[in-house]
Amino acid sequence: LQYKFAHVLKIPVRGKAMFSFGKTMHNALHSFALAFASGNKPGFKELLAIYEKEWLDEWYESPEQKKDYFESGKKTLKSFYKVFLKIKPKILLVSGKPALEQDFNLKIGSHTLIGKIDRIDDLDGGVEIIDYKTGSAKEKLRPEDKKQLLIYQMAAQEVLGLKPKKLTYYYLDEGKTISFLGGKEDIKKEKEKIIKEIRQIKKSDFAPTPGWQCQWCDFKGICEYANKRPTP
Repeated sequence: LQYKFAHVLKIPVRGKAMFSFGKTMHNALHSFALAFASGNKPGFKELLAIYEKEWLDEWYESPEQKKDYFESGKKTLKSFYKVFLKIKPKILLVSGKPALEQDFNLKIGSHTLIGKIDRIDDLDGGVEIIDYKTGSAKEKLRPEDKKQLLIYQMAAQEVLGLKPKKLTYYYLDEGKTISFLGGKEDIKKEKEKIIKEIRQIKKSDFAPTPGWQCQWCDFKGICEYANKRPTP
């Protein structure tokens, strides 16, 4: 139903500070990693300069909120830079270019999924697929949390001809990572779920599924099915 509101009825929603900040961080890390992979070896001052250049000054509710996000971003980048410098990742080259914001067109059945992978690192005997996240780190991934990286694993294997050995969510704010790797059965089940969801969209089957996710939905104020119980 949320999909229907957003993509079929196209109900406009107000932008959020977290989205503006998240895009800023992704763009800054992409530019930094690209410079690093190209052999420029930028220092922390250069990373901060990139951050300031990439800063998106949108959707912040007040100057105070904007300042808090900006300062938080600098602390996050300092932690990221220390780890990056320590491990010195080897960013994979695909067709001679660093695998950053790597495009893919993935066929699933008769359908095509289009996406981008934040970063792919070269490991011994395979690759690590990394997706940056702003916000709190998860202690444990639910099945629905794994969907994004499982799709990336499929794309890496079937489109790019790579051998994923590790799928990693990198929670930037806390400098934490959580990793896993999908097995053959995981991939099979995910493909079946994706095809089912696409069929439901094509049939305009937008049956509501109220629950914990309602508290984060942009349309909870107008949805008659919204689960508005307070968070425990």
